[in-house]
Amino acid sequence: MHAQLLLDGTTDIARPAAVMTAHYGPRNEGMIAAVARLYVPDGATVVDATYGRGNFWRRTDTDRFRLVSSDLRALAMVRADFTALPFADASADVVVLDPPYIARPESNRFIDRRYRNSETTTGMSYARILDLYREGIAEASRVLRRGGTCWVKCQDTTENRCQRWAVIDMPAVATAAALTIRDLFVLVNPTPPGGLAADVQHQARRNHSYLWIFRKPVRI
Repeated sequence: MHAQLLLDGTTDIARPAAVMTAHYGPRNEGMIAAVARLYVPDGATVVDATYGRGNFWRRTDTDRFRLVSSDLRALAMVRADFTALPFADASADVVVLDPPYIARPESNRFIDRRYRNSETTTGMSYARILDLYREGIAEASRVLRRGGTCWVKCQDTTENRCQRWAVIDMPAVATAAALTIRDLFVLVNPTPPGGLAADVQHQARRNHSYLWIFRKPVRI
């Protein structure tokens, strides 16, 4: 924030723009920077359990908190599966989960090349991917301190021409892990993978994804 001198000689503090639920852009980093303003207190310990290349944090001031990167890839500080984290109980203020969530990614080579989902979810059904979320969210709940938040990125999809509603399924998964719903953000992609043309189309094509914010209650 910047101090502004008013005409009457007093000082006002310029307030940052309000954080909105919907964000527009092809990538996550703008949305994550906004969410971090609300849900990452100064000095917090943040575990990004699916760190990848660290793209989430490109526009976030990570100097004001401790970011611990964890992934199966060597780029992360810690090499670990997000369903079996090597961190102590109640040791983090925020845990971030963004696992590959496209069912059977080999069926869409364009999407697979862009997101590399088949490296970890080759041939997986939506039910199995939901199981991964269930295991990861339960592990996040274990690692979180009371009052901490679990950020879960997901997207609705189709499988065998049937709608799979991840945005509906995630709250039930979080509730089973003793977490409560805190917030929900939407990212709209103006240029969705696969382009805009469609010769044969059975359902609306997804051009948005979600970021759920779940909270571990202070008292249980």
